[in-house]
Amino acid sequence: MEPIRISCDAWIFRYQKLGGINTYFRKLIEHTSRLGCRWTINGDHQTIHPTPEFSSVKFTRNHQFGLGPKADYQLNRARQYVRDRCATDLYHPSYYDWIAMSDARILSKPLLVTVHDCIHERFPEWQQKDPHCIPAKTRMLHIADQIVCISQYTADDLVHFYPWTKDRIRVILSGTDLRPPPGAAQPRLDYFLYMGTRKGYKNFDTLLDALAQAHELGKPLRLKVVGPEPDSTDLANAKTAGIADAIEWLGFVPDDQLPDLYHHSIALVYPSLYEGFGLPALDAMACGSTVIAHKGSCLPEVVGDGGLLVDASDPAQIRDAMISLSEDPHTRSDLLNRAKQRASSLSWDATAHHYLHTYRSLI
Repeated sequence: MEPIRISCDAWIFRYQKLGGINTYFRKLIEHTSRLGCRWTINGDHQTIHPTPEFSSVKFTRNHQFGLGPKADYQLNRARQYVRDRCATDLYHPSYYDWIAMSDARILSKPLLVTVHDCIHERFPEWQQKDPHCIPAKTRMLHIADQIVCISQYTADDLVHFYPWTKDRIRVILSGTDLRPPPGAAQPRLDYFLYMGTRKGYKNFDTLLDALAQAHELGKPLRLKVVGPEPDSTDLANAKTAGIADAIEWLGFVPDDQLPDLYHHSIALVYPSLYEGFGLPALDAMACGSTVIAHKGSCLPEVVGDGGLLVDASDPAQIRDAMISLSEDPHTRSDLLNRAKQRASSLSWDATAHHYLHTYRSLI
């Protein structure tokens, strides 16, 4: 069978060196390439953080097509450049801007769009930070031949805001390829883990309140935090709560060190009030740990019965869940078995096969 030729863009890889959508497309490219897909990225590979996932990707050197005063003209030229020089079977952009800001009439092959969440629609402050997102997203959704949502929750959210997309949506759950570290020893279980950014709906301050309440009850729980370096507000909040010494700020951690961090944690605490999928929760379960997560948005769909679901807007519920898992090995053991089963059903190999079927149906 002939390989499927897919044209993408470099936007998300320049915008995020790390991050959910960046990771998603790197894994998608890696796993679909193993199934015979051939990816071309419109952008200079020298401007993109190199990783092994790009070993089979063809790059078009295209410095001049950046956003600026003549963005529409430049992006139309970029689009034309890909059409003329890169034979393709379909277009799968990494984000909304690349094709959405171009002239749709130059699209010569099917267009597939992946929607990860509706954060900009749900949270006005995000739209204020990025006012171009919703207009670009709306236009791309209008011209897309197929829309993939990474969870049923995201699909339902998309239909809520864009009812006319309903008949073109397909849900393909995200996956993970993380596993417990090789030769994993008995986990240390002396800390909880937090993963990701910490502002707004991520609800990190409520986790700090929960940790402080546990300390007030004589439960000296510890927390390791992976993500951006703490700013003055983070440090001040931890100090005010009296738990500065209980938190270890790890900064960004290389991918190859994450399985060990997950595996040796009591649990990942994931208090985010909104997620399109919530990949860290799945990664934690795949690496031999469990999860404390919010019982809203997509997280029940992802975690299933492999973790404790609480109302994460209530610090007391997070506190009680953390204390329970730290003191009750039987509860945690039961959750670990369920978490392992849940994670095994959501692999990147399965996600890639679903995409391959979708690509073939379009071409």
